[in-house]
Amino acid sequence: MTMVLGKPGSDGLSRTVDVLRESQYDGAPMPLRPGDLGWFWRFGAEATATAVRTWSRN
Repeated sequence: MTMVLGKPGSDGLSRTVDVLRESQYDGAPMPLRPGDLGWFWRFGAEATATAVRTWSRN
């Protein structure tokens, strides 16, 4: 499977937060939390979309 690096864009941030929320579990190494994106989101959706990168498979 090929990994694809992308930017969620301001319209894809909500989906990115949802995926992060679904992937949370106790004991996860160095977890990235939905609140980490929320910290950036306070600067606006466009600023957050510029700072965030996602990796996806198919």
